[in-house]
Amino acid sequence: MGKQIRYFFSLIFICIVFIYSFSKSSLNLSEVEYNKIKLNVNETYISSIGYNQKKNNILGIQAFMLPADYSTEDRFYNKLEEYLVIAQKNGFLSPQTIVVFPEHIGTPLLLLDEKKEVYLSSDFENVKSNLIYHRYYKYFYHLFFSNFKGNKEIKTLFKIKSKQMRDSYISVFSKLSRFYNVTILAGSIVLAGGEIKNQTIEITSGELKHIAPIFSNGNLVDVHLEKKALLNFEEGYLTPIEPQIESFSFLDIPFKFIVFFSKDSLYNQNYTSKFSLSEIILSPSIFPEKEKILWQDPAISDSIRGDRSLFTEEDKNLSKEELWNKFSIAGKFPYIYALAYMQVFLRGEFFGVKLLGNSSMGYRYIKIETVPPEAKSAILNIYLSK
Repeated sequence: MGKQIRYFFSLIFICIVFIYSFSKSSLNLSEVEYNKIKLNVNETYISSIGYNQKKNNILGIQAFMLPADYSTEDRFYNKLEEYLVIAQKNGFLSPQTIVVFPEHIGTPLLLLDEKKEVYLSSDFENVKSNLIYHRYYKYFYHLFFSNFKGNKEIKTLFKIKSKQMRDSYISVFSKLSRFYNVTILAGSIVLAGGEIKNQTIEITSGELKHIAPIFSNGNLVDVHLEKKALLNFEEGYLTPIEPQIESFSFLDIPFKFIVFFSKDSLYNQNYTSKFSLSEIILSPSIFPEKEKILWQDPAISDSIRGDRSLFTEEDKNLSKEELWNKFSIAGKFPYIYALAYMQVFLRGEFFGVKLLGNSSMGYRYIKIETVPPEAKSAILNIYLSK
């Protein structure tokens, strides 16, 4: 009798899988639907600093992304490649090029291969329900035995989908790096227990981690990058740590680099004596419109001295982007000794939340430039002297 009951439920389960799989194609976002909502990258803002001496250059991509750009691996690849095609047409790509994509450019791969309602919705709770509960035929163990409350739902989904996310992320950036023969700081991605080992990212059942891989010649570079200051939305998913931000060198590139993720670039304490050894600042960033930052905090004043607040009455009239420009790297650059910096933001809109930020770049004694507020996407280039 027990075997018959198990057989009966197994048959029902197989039927559910078959019905869902059969109907799934009609639930996918079609190419026609996708083309109606994707951004025209031909309107991308383009700017360059310095002179092409056939040496190293830094290329920053302010990518404008929507949930639909993550609906398939091919669409994700094609969207990022569009920016590199524009850069190539402008003569910005060479084997000496370092391409910087924004922070969390890979994290929305959590949305891979979902129903089209996910990509068309503006309500996050509705999206979360679709992400979690339509997958019960495959992930019934997590559905019935995980204690889904608040952020645990999303954490569980990350753990379920991390291998798929990892595979697509590595595939896309490996191909881009290899085909265009450039080195890529591939923004970042959140994965379950992600660790870079043996030219891949290992996935475990551990805590979610913020990973920022570098690709060269299609392969992962063994460089470990960490962030200090968590964004508001990250606090529910990532475990706070106290990493030491260090300068580093990689490959045969003749510069010392330091990487600041988003809010790390605001705090004066990160611009320490160890920072003075760095020649180039790379800052993959993201700035959600609901992010709360205490601009009056002396620790984020626009000079590298952290002993007093430089927030003025006039600053109260500035937009969030203008405040970021004043108190982040662009504002601090005249007071530090780095040769150049590149800060690029992930722009777009995800389920009713807009991503802000005006990317900027600077080259010592030559120029500091910020992308105009009206530009959704941008390509910034700095030609270096060695």
